Amino acid sequence: MTRNDLQYIEKYKNNIRYLSLYFGMPPIMFEDGIIKLHHPSRKRLFPPISAKKYEKRNKTKHGEEKIEVKGNKYEYKYINKRHHIVENIEIKKNKYDYYYKDSNIIEKLSVKYPNYKYQYYYKNFNTGEEIRKQGRGKALDPKLLYRELKEEKQNDPSFIFNLKININLKK
Repeated sequence: MTRNDLQYIEKYKNNIRYLSLYFGMPPIMFEDGIIKLHHPSRKRLFPPISAKKYEKRNKTKHGEEKIEVKGNKYEYKYINKRHHIVENIEIKKNKYDYYYKDSNIIEKLSVKYPNYKYQYYYKNFNTGEEIRKQGRGKALDPKLLYRELKEEKQNDPSFIFNLKININLKK
């Protein structure tokens, strides 16, 4: 992270909408608490935190990873042909869409602004487990989010939430 990134975080620390979009998540709290995404976690491309315009693409012989930021539009795509993985995140001014599919699961999340209506779908092809949720969330509030995460940890000791920030102090 650069000095500008840190200044950006400081500037928007009370407006978590900007920060949540950087991580590719919708800035809402769901009515029934935190929706846990079930797809496997992996490292992925992120734009510079204060970028208003950014584009990067990594191609390999088995697929591609691409991120594009243009003003209020954020688009992320990942395709891995070898492992049959497709992941898409699209954020526009009035809508958030997330899609993940591999050979074991499919997962979708859609949120519409400003009314915060959401739909979530998850299916595990191996176990047959299926989750469908829909409702109306509310604007993300940092204090409320922290309280929800703390309650989730108390209710489920196996729940893990990690946020790592690396700061390079060398110039």
